Amino acid sequence: MKKLTLLILLTITLTANAQIQADAFVLKYNTDITIKNNKLTRSHFRSILINNKNGEKCGEIEIYSSPLKKVSNIKASISDINGNELRKISSSEFKKHDAIDDQTFYNDMKVQEYAVHFSSYPYVLNYSYDETEEQFMYIDYWMPVILDYIPTTSARLSLNVPLNYPINIRTSRNETVNPDTIDNTLMYKWNLEYEGLSKAEKFGVPLLSMMPYVKIVPLKFMYEEAGSMQSWKTYGNWEYNIINKRQELPLIETFTLDKVLENENDSLQMIKKLYHYLQDHTRYINISENTGGLIPHPASYVCTNKYGDCKALSNYFISLLKYIGVKAVYTSVYADHKIRKPYTSFPSQQFNHVIVCVPQRKDTIWLDCTSKLPFNYLGTFTQGRKVMLTEKDNTHFTSTPALQLQNVENHRDINITVDDDLQASLECNNTFRGEEFEDLAYIINAGKDDKDMFIRNEIFRDEIEVSKYEVAPHHRDSTSIHIKINASSSNVFTRYGNDIVLKTVSLSIPRMEQPDIRKYDVQIDFPIFKTDVQTYFIFDKFKMPTLPETQHIKSKYGEYQSSYKVVNNTLVVTKKFILMPCYVPRKQYQDFYQFISKVDETDRGNCIALSNK
Repeated sequence: MKKLTLLILLTITLTANAQIQADAFVLKYNTDITIKNNKLTRSHFRSILINNKNGEKCGEIEIYSSPLKKVSNIKASISDINGNELRKISSSEFKKHDAIDDQTFYNDMKVQEYAVHFSSYPYVLNYSYDETEEQFMYIDYWMPVILDYIPTTSARLSLNVPLNYPINIRTSRNETVNPDTIDNTLMYKWNLEYEGLSKAEKFGVPLLSMMPYVKIVPLKFMYEEAGSMQSWKTYGNWEYNIINKRQELPLIETFTLDKVLENENDSLQMIKKLYHYLQDHTRYINISENTGGLIPHPASYVCTNKYGDCKALSNYFISLLKYIGVKAVYTSVYADHKIRKPYTSFPSQQFNHVIVCVPQRKDTIWLDCTSKLPFNYLGTFTQGRKVMLTEKDNTHFTSTPALQLQNVENHRDINITVDDDLQASLECNNTFRGEEFEDLAYIINAGKDDKDMFIRNEIFRDEIEVSKYEVAPHHRDSTSIHIKINASSSNVFTRYGNDIVLKTVSLSIPRMEQPDIRKYDVQIDFPIFKTDVQTYFIFDKFKMPTLPETQHIKSKYGEYQSSYKVVNNTLVVTKKFILMPCYVPRKQYQDFYQFISKVDETDRGNCIALSNK
């Protein structure tokens, strides 16, 4: 307790000296792990200094359990900064319920929750609990972080395993820890700390890549059945055996498939029809029970219930293709807005999603069985990253196709007129691809308010007000969406004394932090491509202006171009902006920032002086 009090006082002193207004600090984040007789026990202790009401977010305790992971010995208390206990928190104050969220239909996990509230600050929340598991694939994925912006001043992990119990270890520091040996037990220890992250930045790297961790896996494990993480081959064989036993289709399902594919002999069209059948007759629901969090439900389960998670739906679709003699491969991926590379030198479960790879003679088809997006379209969550293909004796890594410029081009044809009060009317025909297409496709059948919010706030800026819009019908396998928009703006034409200035419609160039503010690297995982053709019907009111010269800015990061010409008595302004995928270390950010800011300044400064007739 004296050590904890000293740590609290030191933390408060450092905070004051650094003039940091921290809401909370994690004073201790300790985990002690023991493996004995193939049983895993973790003992956790957390001590959190809460300085104000905002810091109570760190005092929201959540302890999860399941049939495979038992939890016991939950203890909690509140003390002052001198270590004097102010009150105990009894087990009856914890709320226990099913761990269900908006994305989960059924989950056999339970959660015990307690949200701390206390009348005076600062105070310290202490809590501890034990976990036991007999079937496990991870000894621990230890990350001593409560919230990404809250520092952890002291973190300790200890691990005791039998002398003959082989394990594999990876740490964020890539350090090698030499264990002590006592009574046929190997004893490992790690000590870490965490400074906390600043607020999120534009095109930032994945948060998890900046956090300290220790990953520990057993080389031999029992999870549903015996397996090995000695290599990707052995791990893949375990997964293959699990999946292969779950691919039998009920007879009635085969009758349905025969009818769906009636009179169709082309292999590609058969695959497409089955994918559409999957999309139309099943839905994605997260289901986790017993080992279901890592192991798919059988194909028959999906046939009966018409739903499943990514593993179940992918396994089911592979079973459909197997029925017509088409090979398909169960493919694991880390799906996210940001690409996270798997550690290929560390065989283990590192993925959060499953898709299907269908090798073909001329090309490979990639299918996300949870998606309602077009056939053979992966999208921004799964494009351009390493994935693990599970095959018997041949589990290996490859990469999903990366989105190219033609896949992400967002184009606008804008016709602009002006009235006597210099109010501009805009008729805009938009073609959306890439991320914007995915967002629109997701909400296209949502409520009117959702569509309105996206179209009014995301498509136009610069004080342009959308009055109405119309979404054009599109084929289910189209990778673009077309929307016609009518809008108005008082910001396009502006009077300065006797002069009138036409300010062209902006492309909405990304705004970046200034170099003295930016803290982290830049990561852009797919291209950004915007094109405009802006046609101004203005020569009934204004004289022919002197046109600006063509502007062209080019860099290794991308390019920008704008040009002006008179066509059929109209002023036509053409714009193009490309930002290529890149990784920019913080040390090189100045160069990247100069390119982006120059493009933004140029695009916003595209103005033409006009004179009345």
